[in-house]
Amino acid sequence: MDWILAALAASFLFSISLLIDKYLIGYRLKGAVGTLILFSCLIGIPTAFFIALFNPAVLNVSLVEAVLLVANGILFISYLFPYLYALNDEDASTVVPLFQTIPVFGVLLSFLVLGETLAFNQIIAVLVVVAGSVGLTAEFKKRRIKARLLALMLSATFIVALSTVFFKFFALQTDFWTTSFWQYIGFGIVGIFILLLSRKTRNHFSKTLKESPFSLMALNLGNELIYLAGLLILDFALLLGPVAIIQLFGALQPFFILFLSTLIAITFPALRWEKVERKLLLQKAISIIVIFSGIAVLFLG
Repeated sequence: MDWILAALAASFLFSISLLIDKYLIGYRLKGAVGTLILFSCLIGIPTAFFIALFNPAVLNVSLVEAVLLVANGILFISYLFPYLYALNDEDASTVVPLFQTIPVFGVLLSFLVLGETLAFNQIIAVLVVVAGSVGLTAEFKKRRIKARLLALMLSATFIVALSTVFFKFFALQTDFWTTSFWQYIGFGIVGIFILLLSRKTRNHFSKTLKESPFSLMALNLGNELIYLAGLLILDFALLLGPVAIIQLFGALQPFFILFLSTLIAITFPALRWEKVERKLLLQKAISIIVIFSGIAVLFLG
């Protein structure tokens, strides 16, 4: 079925995009989170320009709609702060599975904000995903969990869950391209504020551009295009197949990340890309399976 291939392709593209983030923050920018966020934000300006160039109808919104869409873009891009700090601290295969807490926040927000009743299978799913997340961040030898990692990623996924709710609401009122255009404008505004208000980030950004302007811009732009392609393919899959099954395919992303990260670590050991100790890989694999099981219960139960 075409929608199955599309759902798998979207999940794989998102995995590639996340690995590029890890490469940029860990090896090209040496942990300079602010600089990578600035790159990501400023990419929003030319992206918005090209969307408007090929689809001028995106400008046909009221002032109130434009402000709300831009505000949601600002909200969404703020998830990069905790996410990139987490990615700078930990392996990609440890960080990425924690994104599966996004639907958990979606369920909890529906309960807290909309007053929806939680079904038994939803309660079980939430507990299973939380258990898998704790297992993923546990350091058994030290008998503790990585509290900083868990706090950073739960902050990031809460922001994404909240922003996604707004994005879907606005996209239903307008369309995907209009919502995306104004969201990218929001990204650009955040980038301009960072450029103006943070001298440290501004100086590092300027220095980085002087040293390797084309390769870094190409990587960031390419990463944005890969992510956008994933979104478009995912939308195509959602039009053809059952939503719950397609969302479940999205939960395969941690498996792609674990496989690709391990492959990179083995092929290029000098990069020190990923810890490949057998016990640690087994811990990650079991935790990812537990998280996937919780997502399966949530979507299919």
